[in-house]
Amino acid sequence: MKSEPSIAELTATYNQRAAKLNLRPVKKFSDRATALKRVAALDAQIAALGRKRPLTNLPFTGQRHTIRANTLRGRFAAALKEGTTQVALQKIADEYFAEKKKATPENIVPYTVRILHRYNGFGVRETDGRLFLVVEHKS
Repeated sequence: MKSEPSIAELTATYNQRAAKLNLRPVKKFSDRATALKRVAALDAQIAALGRKRPLTNLPFTGQRHTIRANTLRGRFAAALKEGTTQVALQKIADEYFAEKKKATPENIVPYTVRILHRYNGFGVRETDGRLFLVVEHKS
């Protein structure tokens, strides 16, 4: 028989899921009903978003690592500096993996753009339907 989670466990679950949406964590819930309601509401928000997260409004955090031009990240960075679309990035990825004689992995475009942000420090913004690489802080 499966026991129901405690309020503390529900709080931990809520905070873990809230972190995915950049929401503030809670210290505790006043009662079990509130905890269950808030976790269910958060699950609904996450389900509504699906696994797709936007690729825009990623802030520039300072270039930390250099990018080799012949890599997929290098090709994406070059295209993003000029401004491009997600469809064009998918075409770049398809061409890159065709050269390597490999199948293009699923969701490679958002994954690579996020790597450019997290690992390399670049930001990404969208203007008029085109994605641009942010390479300096706004003053």
